[in-house]
Amino acid sequence: MISQRTALPSISEALLREGALELLASSTIGRYERESRRLARESGLASEMRGNAELLARVQSRLLVLLEDVGNQALRAPSEFEAAILLCALVDAGALGLDDDARDVLQRAAESPSPWIRSLAARLTAPITGPAPLHEPTLRDLAVAQ
Repeated sequence: MISQRTALPSISEALLREGALELLASSTIGRYERESRRLARESGLASEMRGNAELLARVQSRLLVLLEDVGNQALRAPSEFEAAILLCALVDAGALGLDDDARDVLQRAAESPSPWIRSLAARLTAPITGPAPLHEPTLRDLAVAQ
């Protein structure tokens, strides 16, 4: 039987460990987004998903499982970091413009109990117009209880 972990071979354990370190060290949502996007690019998953409906569906299914796990955790957990990377890969693959299921997954992320995932989803779906915000939410602003 194929496990959920092996269903997405493009995200190595080493990249997930690096993601955990970098995302835990993020003190602003801006840095959290930059690191999530960088890790998603390094995984190569976005390019693999383009034109591969089966992989896109597996990523979306995995994201739903991860988002549920994030919601069930009292503290930040590895599922949060994998979810952040996969969300960025999904957006970078252009799936939101093509796939209703992808938009539904991102909407679920926007409703996450995790302030980090919720903020990331909001930033990933925000239009890229206008000046940058003068103030990025910090760890205190996100009210992360550790």
